[in-house]
Amino acid sequence: KRFLKTLPRNSRGPLNDIFPNANPLAVDLIEKLLEFNPAKRISATDALAHPYLSELHDPTDEPDAPSIFDTSFEDKKLSEADIRDLIFKEVTDFQAQRAKEKARAKK
Repeated sequence: KRFLKTLPRNSRGPLNDIFPNANPLAVDLIEKLLEFNPAKRISATDALAHPYLSELHDPTDEPDAPSIFDTSFEDKKLSEADIRDLIFKEVTDFQAQRAKEKARAKK
């Protein structure tokens, strides 16, 4: 939490600018899914009922989980250095994957 507070505060631009040709309903759903504050973020149930997914949404075929998910892995105490290493690994893995996708697209 302290590490996040040390990062510069950036306001994000509208996703419509990043994805100008995207379906407006898709952009709306993505914005709701990417809400940083979990209390304000759309729930899975509400996301499935979102208009963008209306053609795929079938409440009779979307069962709830029988029990609460085990999130005990989140209880692991991480140092600031551990968190930085994990973020760095995530970013480098993403960049490597993106480079592979770009290379495939050029073929």
